[in-house]
Amino acid sequence: MKTIRELVSAQLEQLDCAPEAFASGEECIHGLSQREPRLILMDLGMDPMRGDECCRRIKENERYSHIPIVMLTGTDAAHEVMHSWRAGADDFLPKPIRRPQLASKIEAIRKWNPATPFAQESVSRHRVLLLENRAFYRSRLGGALEHAGFQILYCKNAAEALHLLNLHRDEVDLLICDLGSMLGDGMEQARQLREHASARSALLLTSASPPTPEADASSRQLTGHEILNKRSIPTEVILAKVNAVLRREAIDVRAAERVPFFSVVEFRGGPSDEWLSGFAYDISTRGIFIRTMTTFPALSKIEMKVRFFAARADIVCDGVVAWANPFKPRSSFSNPLGMGVGFERLDPESEKMIVKLVESGGRASSTV
Repeated sequence: MKTIRELVSAQLEQLDCAPEAFASGEECIHGLSQREPRLILMDLGMDPMRGDECCRRIKENERYSHIPIVMLTGTDAAHEVMHSWRAGADDFLPKPIRRPQLASKIEAIRKWNPATPFAQESVSRHRVLLLENRAFYRSRLGGALEHAGFQILYCKNAAEALHLLNLHRDEVDLLICDLGSMLGDGMEQARQLREHASARSALLLTSASPPTPEADASSRQLTGHEILNKRSIPTEVILAKVNAVLRREAIDVRAAERVPFFSVVEFRGGPSDEWLSGFAYDISTRGIFIRTMTTFPALSKIEMKVRFFAARADIVCDGVVAWANPFKPRSSFSNPLGMGVGFERLDPESEKMIVKLVESGGRASSTV
């Protein structure tokens, strides 16, 4: 809408930005070839190309995928949040756009300093190379690791893993290698990966079938640990094993089962602060992941308003930030932009709603 474009452009100019407005997704994609922006604000409900389709095309283009995209929508319904997440959007702004929320997104980009070490940004600095050729396990285990604050370097076979180790040898803290993803003698290829990795890198082996006593003995000799049977061991147990191996000290809000949950989330540091915005796409009885460019530092205390569509109400509660990945341009390592927040002082009714949702596997949130 022309009036919205003009209004938001005026707000951006007041924030010392140089906006360029487009009336459609097609115009936006064409405009990227003329001028590369530091941020894209995109309406979800465009026509003929919807905002999520335009976002998906940009994120799938290697040349432009690093550009952060904030989706704008006036409905903030669960399915709109889901479309934004599936398209790869980095953040979410409900309409009408409030200037403080818009300013916070701009400030997140301006604050990024390439000279700032990652360790100062988050307590969860560990980087993991995950060798797994099955999409299901890559998504399940990789997603659990990402949501726990790890940065993941994905590969599908031993040759790709060796290539990535040569590029990022000193950056990898842990290798998680599936024996079934390696052709031929998986244990021998695991030894080769161990030799190419940094001496400080730990190694864990996984398998989709029960390991033999001989294989477990070889694994203990090579890694110091038994093979993890990913088919029978819950993902949360594997995650706990990873934390133990790396001696990782962080509040783990992902030890509990998480289920799909698409919701608008607003948060702030205290009663006198402006509400900031983001969105969630999963939840557990212990905490929630908020995808946002405007994170708080780990261990911060925050207030939250979580839109619970099934109950047609907001859950208002306190939380503590377990880990945070602030805005930074994407690199080879995949990590979720945002923060994991543990619940604190939930009222009995809110706690009951969350427990019911988790026990239903997320189905209780489908009533929107």
